[in-house]
Amino acid sequence: MLNAAKSMLSANKIDFKSYHGLSGKSNGSKTSLANEVSEIKNEGILISLAEYYKLNLHKDTFSLKDILYNIPFVHRSFTVTYKGTQNLFIPIVNTHFVKQKQGKEAWFCAEITDQKYCKKSFFAKQGGWEHDKGQDGKFIIRRKHRFRWDTSRGVKKADRIKNLVKYHNKIRRDIKYIHGAQRLWYYKRNDKEEQILHWPIPILIFTAMHRLSELTRYDPKRLRRHFECQHNWLLSVFLNLATDNFIDQIASDITGHELMIPGYR
Repeated sequence: MLNAAKSMLSANKIDFKSYHGLSGKSNGSKTSLANEVSEIKNEGILISLAEYYKLNLHKDTFSLKDILYNIPFVHRSFTVTYKGTQNLFIPIVNTHFVKQKQGKEAWFCAEITDQKYCKKSFFAKQGGWEHDKGQDGKFIIRRKHRFRWDTSRGVKKADRIKNLVKYHNKIRRDIKYIHGAQRLWYYKRNDKEEQILHWPIPILIFTAMHRLSELTRYDPKRLRRHFECQHNWLLSVFLNLATDNFIDQIASDITGHELMIPGYR
């Protein structure tokens, strides 16, 4: 993961210090993910990754529990492990951009198919999003903010793409996906501020893996205790899926292409 991150930063000509950019510690003797803490430093690979994703990371501490809570590919394991935890990720399909027929405004849309989230009152609480009332028979959500897609003569395609990229960078805060053999996209709800980290998935994975790596090297007995209690399954799922999801997103950012697991006949 460290080498992949360096590759992406180098490909995008972003300077970085060769150390990790964070350190960790364990609070107390109780075996709890909430007691495994990562502290963000002022510089390093993580800080340069944040610069690439236009995330303002400041020096602070975060628990491994909160970090895992914000990662979509372990979210089911998390909510089963910690009963009563609110679900953050809502499945979406038919993700696309649309443009006004008579105008120059464009925006992002997606369809919600899970009936318990097909409620106008629910999306009225989501900052920056709304229910598209003009779509009959389907529950479509759209981003309130628009961007210009001007096809008038004399407007360069590069300028249109620049507007799209700028808009897309903001969408990435709320729209997430899981790497797999099919497209699994999710809307990350933003009406629950407590414990929500608006970080790109690679930064979350990097931070969580770094803390587990520290335990492996410096306190393997404490790490073993983590695998002998209630969150064994959660950690196992994370370790099994983290590398593929991290490399997939880094590779997509380097190449600009969507990468998927090939099908078998």
